[in-house]
Amino acid sequence: MPGGQRCRARSWRTSPRTLEFNSRVARKIDPNEIVDEFRDDLETVRNTFAVLIELTNEEPLLKELSIDTFVRAAVAFETFRSDWHIAAINRDAAVFLKSLSKSIRSTVAGARDYRGAADLVQVGIVKNPSVAVIRNIVDPLGRNVAFGDTNGWKKRADRELAPRYTARVRALTAGDLTIITAVIAIRNCIAHHSAGSVTEMNGALQRLPAGLRKPTNRVSVKGIGAYLWAAPPGQTRARTTHFIRELRRIASILKIS
Repeated sequence: MPGGQRCRARSWRTSPRTLEFNSRVARKIDPNEIVDEFRDDLETVRNTFAVLIELTNEEPLLKELSIDTFVRAAVAFETFRSDWHIAAINRDAAVFLKSLSKSIRSTVAGARDYRGAADLVQVGIVKNPSVAVIRNIVDPLGRNVAFGDTNGWKKRADRELAPRYTARVRALTAGDLTIITAVIAIRNCIAHHSAGSVTEMNGALQRLPAGLRKPTNRVSVKGIGAYLWAAPPGQTRARTTHFIRELRRIASILKIS
């Protein structure tokens, strides 16, 4: 039966999460702290899953636990990626401010009645914007920063982040990006159950590394639990556990040493 290690105790952070804290104070944030917090959170998710699956042998319940745990990890990753991007801007905003000014001038230049004013526009943003200011610009609706597909993430990093942070995004391999795409596609299918999301998910699953890919057959909405609970060929733990491990590894790549 697929499983995981027993849960081990860890100390809980007593202070607010890094980005929430930084929204209220002046200090710059270290994106590495965002990485560490996310990895800690995923470790808690994984350990909780390991404990819960020891409490039952009921296959339907184990499949549901696999889905619930996967969704927690996937949603945490979406928030992490957004928070890391904002923290990277907060740490070094020079590229972001240049891109923002260029975008605003371009917008004015595209206005039929006032295009002549484009060269006169000066963007009045402080040199070191706070997390709250940055978030209001890049995520005004509070739904996490939008990256589109994995290539969109790289393009946005090029456009808004200092070179040392862009380099970390570009350090992600094609295999890493394939895993991210699959995680998002599975999460979307679980949430929407639409025919389009099923098709997109199966396309993403077929491109996964062999250790996560299902050898045969499509995965239906009703079959997601079975897919996530099953151990990949040659493995003993559920795919959910492997996905969590991969997300923790991918997060480490974004860390600057």
